[in-house]
Amino acid sequence: MERRCRTAKSQYLNRVTTYMRDHLRENLTLTRIAREAGLSESYLNAVFQECVECAPMDYYINMKMEQACYLLCHTDMHIYQVAQYLGYENQYYFSRAFKKVLGVPPKKYKEVTRIPLLI
Repeated sequence: MERRCRTAKSQYLNRVTTYMRDHLRENLTLTRIAREAGLSESYLNAVFQECVECAPMDYYINMKMEQACYLLCHTDMHIYQVAQYLGYENQYYFSRAFKKVLGVPPKKYKEVTRIPLLI
């Protein structure tokens, strides 16, 4: 029985993280994610805490910031464009969220990690 629970939780996690990744450009809520997975919000939180050791929304924000890092380093997009691309209506809110996750503002991150494009 315990093995089945692990398998079921793993399947839920795969379904949820795939959904999150497919909807990075949106502003998902815990309610919407849980509904799409067919789970209650509390059960979704419990599965994430047990298996991933963070809350689902923190995981989703981290996924967004991972994508933001890629875009800042590998494209010529401006910070406001990256913010809009990832569903943030306000570039300043995006910058605060970015700094909270990565410890540096997006402008500084872009300056330090910029990979020159080869032509």
